[in-house]
Amino acid sequence: MSEDDYIESRHVAEVALDLFGYLPYSIVAEALHSALLLPDPRLKVFAAASLLRQQQAVDAVEIERIASSNQVRIILWRMLKTLRLETMMPACWSEPEQLAESSFIDWASHFLETGEPPQEIQLMGVFPTSGHEGILDAYLFRFRECPQPSKPDEGWMAAVAGPFYRGEGLNSPWSAYDPWDSMSPKEHFAKLYFR
Repeated sequence: MSEDDYIESRHVAEVALDLFGYLPYSIVAEALHSALLLPDPRLKVFAAASLLRQQQAVDAVEIERIASSNQVRIILWRMLKTLRLETMMPACWSEPEQLAESSFIDWASHFLETGEPPQEIQLMGVFPTSGHEGILDAYLFRFRECPQPSKPDEGWMAAVAGPFYRGEGLNSPWSAYDPWDSMSPKEHFAKLYFR
């Protein structure tokens, strides 16, 4: 799923599946139900959202499968919120820590960043922050990219995501791609969060 040809085709399929949520259901029903059975969680999330937009049922087991994917959990959450169906999100996957992890993975996967999800990600610290919404937690992660022939393995790097208020990220997730061992967790957090 990480080959360039597939990524380009997947992007076109995502747009089509999203569009199907606005077309007459009788025309797109078969395509949406078929896409919901695909192994790629990114295609599944767009198919599920379009079915829900069409006011069609999506099995809770499929919602659970989509929500369990770190790569698309935040996309599912945002789509459910847009449709005012956030109660469909499994509780264990709507915790701020789970949303923060998925939010960072979604950010890192963008073609302007690493272009693919991190190989590994680990929560390294929770830091309380204060704002208009009160005291909320932001999350410090360490992650590593998949080694590529064009560049060596860079090891663990620091990243931040959150805080989340009512399921919405108040800050964009971010990384400066600093090596994890280059500073303490508190120093990483201060540099990334207060950028």
